[in-house]
Amino acid sequence: MALDTSNPPRPAAWEAEQLRITTFHPLNVEESVLSEWWESITGEKPEQQSARPREGMLQMSGLLQENQLVVATQQGQVNALLLPPPQPLITRADGLPTLGLLPSALDALRSLAPPWLTLTQPITRLAFGAVLVNPVPDLLAGHRFISQYLPFDLDESNISDFFYQINRPRKSKDEQMDINRLTRWSVAQGGIISFAIGLNEATRSYSDVQFVCRLELDINTQANRTTPINDELPLFKEMIEYAEEIAQKGDIP
Repeated sequence: MALDTSNPPRPAAWEAEQLRITTFHPLNVEESVLSEWWESITGEKPEQQSARPREGMLQMSGLLQENQLVVATQQGQVNALLLPPPQPLITRADGLPTLGLLPSALDALRSLAPPWLTLTQPITRLAFGAVLVNPVPDLLAGHRFISQYLPFDLDESNISDFFYQINRPRKSKDEQMDINRLTRWSVAQGGIISFAIGLNEATRSYSDVQFVCRLELDINTQANRTTPINDELPLFKEMIEYAEEIAQKGDIP
């Protein structure tokens, strides 16, 4: 069941487990700059904050509306993560915590991008990351679902531990730079493991077993760039468009 681009799967099949904006800077971003940005976005101070000054590490976390926002810095790199809250308000019927369907989750992320990318600190590299999931009833159903997005036939009935990773770079529309489009496709099994300890042996049992199709996206500019990016917002918008294209059409050049 190879990829059929004439009748692609719908992007609504995927839900967002997490979304990420990553920026790289020539110098470490100061704590005062991050604090000012945080309060401008959330309207209050972070719920938790920790720092390791010698290592240039700082982390802030708290709620942004119904989702959890985490900002972590280290040596000129800043990650802004949007995650489901500790007690998720949006879940699938099977209890899988998510940010909701991909289109609505991206809308939440877009509210973070303009104030973040227009900080006074120069940005030399930019990345967008996402983990997308789709629960399926069993392993075979997972292989059938993920086969819709792949450019080759997947032997659904005679494989296990499936994992496929590929980078398909493209030229940026505005900056004339290469944009890496790294994707990782897999079908994972999870659940609760219980152990019973006897006199001579321990037995293991599984409950609440779940099968999940996972699509991990890492869309980023090339690592060797040292000059500041001039138009961060159009570039980030282009990265989001690539993510939506992959979620809809699958692994295409």
